[in-house]
Amino acid sequence: VEMHDLNAVDSFEITECLARSTVLSICTPPLESDAAIAVANIIAGASPKEHKFVVLDSCGEGQQPVPLLVNKLAEQGIEEAVRPMNVEGKVTLQVVQGFEESGLSLGKAMTQKQKATAAKKTDKDLSKALGRIGSSLYVVTAAKLGFRHAMVASWLTPASEEPLGISLAVAKDRAMEPLLRVGDEFTVNILEEGNPATRDLVKHFLQRFAPGADRLEGVESIQGENGAAILRGACAYLECKIVSRMDASDHWVAFAEVVGGSVAKANAVAATHHRKIGTYY
Repeated sequence: VEMHDLNAVDSFEITECLARSTVLSICTPPLESDAAIAVANIIAGASPKEHKFVVLDSCGEGQQPVPLLVNKLAEQGIEEAVRPMNVEGKVTLQVVQGFEESGLSLGKAMTQKQKATAAKKTDKDLSKALGRIGSSLYVVTAAKLGFRHAMVASWLTPASEEPLGISLAVAKDRAMEPLLRVGDEFTVNILEEGNPATRDLVKHFLQRFAPGADRLEGVESIQGENGAAILRGACAYLECKIVSRMDASDHWVAFAEVVGGSVAKANAVAATHHRKIGTYY
């Protein structure tokens, strides 16, 4: 990854950068500026076979519109790496989270082929055996600085008795990862086996959301003491606080102390999740 000040970069540096790069992340420049000239040179030098792009709103006054740059790159035959970030109105925490998620999506797209190649080299019998490890289904919710988030989780297990604790594996490129760091609080919504609400909740939270979108919009819930959502469709919930995290290759394994919780349905059985192979959720 390399960054360049478009107000200071020269044409030679642009040519060298294009030769080294495959994805061009361009912030919208001010109109009639050195940066605008540099962007025009980047667009002229980009190759449809070698480059993809993402346009980011600089959120400044008098800048080139995001759709204008997108159209210019499209006319050159350059494909989008991820959707452009176009900000309408004020820069809010939700907008900032959207930029964060857009960057995570870009990183995921750039490593997709590498991960697919690695998966093919994995021992198939070993992967099938790992897939036999069963788990329950949960929806993890969190709120941070007024922004709320949610995701489906299954790599979660009890981890300690004193204090009561659980472990949660979070992919490093997961959109919710920035809300699940040491000191953060979250809620585990435990889903019920055989309940139609479980199917609906899983379907909702597994859909693709735009960066920064409110994933809880339209979902029946109440706000818990830690600010995270407690889903009305859950049969029980746990409120947790992350005490530590361990680096586990492409995941973080968070240890969280359970600080609260309740059961909504005394006789409910937690929904289970079975995999055929262990290389995906």
